[in-house]
Amino acid sequence: MGAGPAGIAAAFRLSDEFKLKTDGRKVEAVVFERTQLIGGRMAIDVDIGDRWFSQSRIRSGDLAGGDLFAAGGVVRGRAEQFLGMEFGKKGNAVVKRGEVGFFDGKEIVSRVTRPRSEMSWGQWWALVWRYGASFVWVRNLPTGTMKGFRKLLNAEETFEGVGEMVEAAGIGEAVGMSARERLKTNGVGELYREEVVEQQARRQFGQGTEEISDLALSMALQREDQGLSNGGKLEDVLTEFLARSKAEVRLGTEVTNMRPEYVNEHKNGWLLELQKAGQQTHEVFDKVILASSWNTTLKDYYRHVWITFIASNGKLDAEYFGIEENTLLSQILIIDTPALPSELRGVYEVSYVKDLYGPDLRVQAVYKLYRVLSDNPISENLISKIGGERVLHVKTQYAYPLLYPRSEGLEKFKIQDGLYRTDVIEEVASSVDLSKFFQDTSLFKY
Repeated sequence: MGAGPAGIAAAFRLSDEFKLKTDGRKVEAVVFERTQLIGGRMAIDVDIGDRWFSQSRIRSGDLAGGDLFAAGGVVRGRAEQFLGMEFGKKGNAVVKRGEVGFFDGKEIVSRVTRPRSEMSWGQWWALVWRYGASFVWVRNLPTGTMKGFRKLLNAEETFEGVGEMVEAAGIGEAVGMSARERLKTNGVGELYREEVVEQQARRQFGQGTEEISDLALSMALQREDQGLSNGGKLEDVLTEFLARSKAEVRLGTEVTNMRPEYVNEHKNGWLLELQKAGQQTHEVFDKVILASSWNTTLKDYYRHVWITFIASNGKLDAEYFGIEENTLLSQILIIDTPALPSELRGVYEVSYVKDLYGPDLRVQAVYKLYRVLSDNPISENLISKIGGERVLHVKTQYAYPLLYPRSEGLEKFKIQDGLYRTDVIEEVASSVDLSKFFQDTSLFKY
């Protein structure tokens, strides 16, 4: 149930698993998705409203800002490993050099380049001058933690719950320790945390260093160290995984109820009540995997995010961010300081996404598309001040799982006989991060 990364992962992994069976068993998988799009919480396909634009649609990759297909990213890695897709080639995802600025309401106080390997010596010295050794210590911080995390991704064992996974990977300390404690232990100063690390964590997870675990912080920092990419499409990758799984996909079909099915007082499966286009039906299945959250208090376990896309016929107003005209950075992260203008309160990021072209692709881009991440809808005042024109607001209700430190109480995948859930994996990381693209179903015993 659910055609997001976890649901598609389940279908693909089931198919892959049963290819290896020699006892004649086969699996017939059906993927239910209540919407008309695959991709789960990242599913989006919106036209920003001009028939003259040939590339005016907003898609899932635009929501992620290119991180999905960055070198070393999970989605890209799984697409390369299992599908043989190539990235960084002509006509596909191309890594670009992107300079990130940190804005305190008056000026850009520091700059970094993604990936860091492309940073200039001038940037290095400027960071060391302002933050001392903190910049160096943070760079090395994810090394040990992410080594254990990669061990988890590559594990082939069968686990019954998240706790066993964490223990096997040796990352229990990282899951149970807070990000603030880790930064302090590693000698990272408060100024660097407040002006740089805090913004990087909020951009990735919608939560600050006061809230998240050491593992979540390490994941955020590793992502920030990767280059941005463009051209890769999540929907293309997910569609290919579905095709390889040979699962039946039923879009626009909602599971309205589910109950055990009994034959002669012995449970024989699960009866699903289905609704599509106003028509009610029901079917019985041997096993069910809930690949979308089933918790009735879902809102308590996630943070939402407002994503605003702004199309402008030129660069946004650089002077608003204290930068010289025509030198606007590809990404600006906002520091919450007393000097911050009211219209920027609750804003995480303002970043360039891509160019939008008219019918003649030989001419200069007609519009530039920018993305704003924020806690709430941004104001018309901000839009007018930075020079935006066309605007599209998108609210992702359950964008970020709460990744606070957890030392106990990590849950199991099995709910009842024949009924499993994948959302418990988000106790320690997002479903995309831990999908193993997506091998979650290797955790389920048959």
